[in-house]
Amino acid sequence: MQDNKPNASKLIDALRQVGYDNYSSIADLVDNSLDAYASLVRVDIGKTNDDYLITVSDNGQGMNEGTLREAIRLGSKIEKDEKSDLGKYGMGLVTASISMGKKLVVVTKQAEQFWTAIHDVEQIKRNGDFVAVVRQSNDTEKNAFLRRVGGSRSGTVIYISNADLLQNKNLSVFKSTLVRHFAETYREFISAGKKIYVGSTEVKSSDPLMRDDDRTMVLIDESKDFNGEPVRLKIVALPRLSRTESVSKGINIPNQGFYLLRNNRQIARSETLGVFTRHNNFNRFRAEIYFPAGLDKLMGVTFTKNGISIKSLDETLKNWIDHHVQPQLLAIKQQASKDTAKEVEDSVDHESSENTFKLKSKLLPDTLSEDSSESTEWRDRHHAEATWSKKNMGRLGPIFEYETLGRKIKIVYNTEHPFYQNVFAEVSDNKDLTNSIDFLTYSIAAGLSRISSPKNEELIDTFLDTFSDSLRTLLN
Repeated sequence: MQDNKPNASKLIDALRQVGYDNYSSIADLVDNSLDAYASLVRVDIGKTNDDYLITVSDNGQGMNEGTLREAIRLGSKIEKDEKSDLGKYGMGLVTASISMGKKLVVVTKQAEQFWTAIHDVEQIKRNGDFVAVVRQSNDTEKNAFLRRVGGSRSGTVIYISNADLLQNKNLSVFKSTLVRHFAETYREFISAGKKIYVGSTEVKSSDPLMRDDDRTMVLIDESKDFNGEPVRLKIVALPRLSRTESVSKGINIPNQGFYLLRNNRQIARSETLGVFTRHNNFNRFRAEIYFPAGLDKLMGVTFTKNGISIKSLDETLKNWIDHHVQPQLLAIKQQASKDTAKEVEDSVDHESSENTFKLKSKLLPDTLSEDSSESTEWRDRHHAEATWSKKNMGRLGPIFEYETLGRKIKIVYNTEHPFYQNVFAEVSDNKDLTNSIDFLTYSIAAGLSRISSPKNEELIDTFLDTFSDSLRTLLN
């Protein structure tokens, strides 16, 4: 048997690119603190000369020498309760740390004993082997611990330096993003009384399902056992808000979908799980799926806990979710269509078109049909007129109807047609564009009026039906 150890230098570089983003990496470190029953966790990010220092401190149960030696090892064998454990594969501490910086220092206290561990990527490369230092803490390390954790009987402080893989050097933006990430990721823990700080900012719980709003409707709250463990599905319809309010509260396509919580810690957000396709009609759709760590394989979870693999999602579980979700998606979609029609109907004003039309009406060509009995004198005295209004003619109705009274053409839009809902909804604030659309429909109606006759009635109806159906198909 030959020695088949991996090349330490190459492997450590590969592990540094394992796929963590900085926010997920720091969250993995916070997971360790919460696993250690910490009631208070602090994250600090600061700049020192040409380097950045990331610090995570907690008042959890700390570690003794043996536990620390295992924790500083890749693939450690620390026994944890799977029912509450946020970590899983023993990769979190080291892998999360080296994905941001080359040097990791851990100072921990338990039973009045202080221990320090040092894991240095450059030292591993120099030695050509996975090495780390574990020793009793010196006075400088003890004092630094006390400044961060205070007089707690136990706890841990993690320092990450030589931070060459920090993804955002604007620390103000980095911290504010981290606060938002933690607010959602750890909402269940914060609601249960855990305190998490980023710098001096206390993280407040943020619920993507907006259950603190009385207008949010809970549609489904169902549980089912898979492999002897429970999965809980909650589905809500977010409040029906104005477009401006919806934008400010993030009720939009990027945030719709499923939020997955493993042992009450969010590991994925706004997933489709392959059961629906994103569309504005589903902006009010939000769902949570709670599951224990024992169902990681069923849910397609990997050790980074940074999302799931849809391909690995158990088919039976997916079918159960799909069975409950589809009727709710349909109801939300139907209501969204009605809301959109009403919102567009209220927001689009055609008065501007009518005023602009009057200024040019004398220049417009005759719209009377060729077999009209009106005299030339009458035609000279009566200029073109136009009005635009709207009503609900159903989603399968024409894009518009028109009526000719002499040289006056009345256009009536169908507020349920996708053209009116989609196009007018996007340009309702731009009078130049709404005027242009109105003038287009007038011009089509004027052209049809010019050839209007009993023998052409069926031809005109066919044109409008084909025109409306084509737009409906293309815009849906």
